Amino acid sequence: MDKIKRGNLVTQIYDAAREVHEFTGPGVLASVYKSCLMHELRLRTLRFRSNPSFGIQYKGLKIEDQVSVDLAIEEEVLIEIVTLPGNMQHHITRMQSAMTFSGYPMGIILDIHQPRLIDGFKKINNLKRT
Repeated sequence: MDKIKRGNLVTQIYDAAREVHEFTGPGVLASVYKSCLMHELRLRTLRFRSNPSFGIQYKGLKIEDQVSVDLAIEEEVLIEIVTLPGNMQHHITRMQSAMTFSGYPMGIILDIHQPRLIDGFKKINNLKRT
């Protein structure tokens, strides 16, 4: 997917996330928000996987552990929903690991505890993608 199409996808994701946030308000349980967001993505006919896991390989060694995120959308963007306020760095680290091992070009972290979703919407590019 080229950058323009990915930018349009990110806009659709943001619009869906904002729609849910406006309805639920800040601080709703992450599981409730995620269920509502998945419904909103379906309404917008976006393909997604819930709780995808990615295997870890390092220099030919397959490691038993896996990394996972909340959502993978259109096989292009990973989504992680912040579960506890003030825990953003933990989610950034998780997202960077997931992008490294999945090869996805972009991740989005949604801090649903912010009064305005735009203040909790963080895009992260995968700098290690080849």
